[in-house]
Amino acid sequence: MDSAFNPFLMAQQQFDDVANLLELDASTRALLREPLRTVTCQLPVRMDDGSIRVFSGFRCRHNNARGPGKGGLRFFPGETADTVKALAMWMTWKTAVVDIPLGGGKGGIDCDPRELSLTEQERLRELFNIVFVPKGRSGDAGGIGAFKAAAALFGLIDSDTMPAPLEGLSAADKDSIAQILVKAGLLR
Repeated sequence: MDSAFNPFLMAQQQFDDVANLLELDASTRALLREPLRTVTCQLPVRMDDGSIRVFSGFRCRHNNARGPGKGGLRFFPGETADTVKALAMWMTWKTAVVDIPLGGGKGGIDCDPRELSLTEQERLRELFNIVFVPKGRSGDAGGIGAFKAAAALFGLIDSDTMPAPLEGLSAADKDSIAQILVKAGLLR
């Protein structure tokens, strides 16, 4: 990624453009232009070989006026606080536009998940949740992650150890998810 590109500055410019069109007052602009909270932390994780590796993690709650901050956790090489802040800000707008009673939040960890075993990924995710994710109305409503949801759906992991967002999916929904995973090379 170009080191000069900053997704959060882009999100703020998008907000400014729309705020001008909507003629938002100065206090509303000030409240919505910056996140309520952004936290950075170092996450030490024991790897499968017994070594300890430290990862940088980020959690942003952009706004919780409409409810908990919706937004899951992403593992991404070169993840930054600014990227997480931009994604949280965009989630605020997405939930508001479709009238879902949730705010905007996002978490990210600077890592390449292709270089981590599923067990190492799970340890990292669990530590992230312990450190970052408050529960409740003013907290976050994070997702379980697309890969973990798909793995549980197709019996690759024990779905009893995770939240149950997959319950109640129709056969058509499950088939659609399967087709996406096949095209992505994650399922045969």
